[in-house]
Amino acid sequence: MRFRLVVVLSGALLGLPRTAPAETVDQVLARYLQARGGSDRIHAVQTLRLTGRMSLPDVEAPLVLELKRPNRMRTEFLFQGRTGVRVYDGQKAWMILPVPGLDQAQAMSPEEARDAREQADIDLSPLVDPAAKGYLVDLLGREAGLGGKETWKIRVRAREGQARTMYLDARTFLVVRIEESRTLDGKEEEFVTTVGTTGRWPGSCSRTRSRWGPGRVVSPSGSGSTRSRSTSPSTTPAS
Repeated sequence: MRFRLVVVLSGALLGLPRTAPAETVDQVLARYLQARGGSDRIHAVQTLRLTGRMSLPDVEAPLVLELKRPNRMRTEFLFQGRTGVRVYDGQKAWMILPVPGLDQAQAMSPEEARDAREQADIDLSPLVDPAAKGYLVDLLGREAGLGGKETWKIRVRAREGQARTMYLDARTFLVVRIEESRTLDGKEEEFVTTVGTTGRWPGSCSRTRSRWGPGRVVSPSGSGSTRSRSTSPSTTPAS
């Protein structure tokens, strides 16, 4: 009995991971929806408006993102006194760049249009109704290491084949980190998005997001690193 007690204490002192109850991907997604306020509250939101700032090299650009069910998106941002616009109407994606010579409406590239279509998701997550949105979700397991938090690791694959890895806090079941690859100018680039909670609004959680990685910068120079955050949400639930 003494030998068994020593082994148990040694395991605790060494920080060995505890065995967590096995859960299925459906159970984890159900807990995620519950953490967001429940499926009914999420689907009750018909319009969503977020304001924030987009950080570009040496400058911050104020932006407004407006979403409407189903799959409508409009983003406006101000850069050096000019207004940029990105729009997805459920079928087509177009944009106006706040750059001399490019300030007329033009169709987005296939990569940009895919990003706009994803951004038009008023649920703000592929984990809400993933099958209906064309996503395949796999539970990869539970692990520690992200800021000392235990997380559920989930792989989400789109119908076009793009994949991302999402980490859900094992205690709150909210997303805390997203890792993904995106094609920019014909090159595969890695992006990391960290998510923090600042409050709640109907049908969702007020989150701040910071993304690190190569990305398009709306400036004559073309591209560079971006970091953005969105705050001050307002919603209109279904009547």
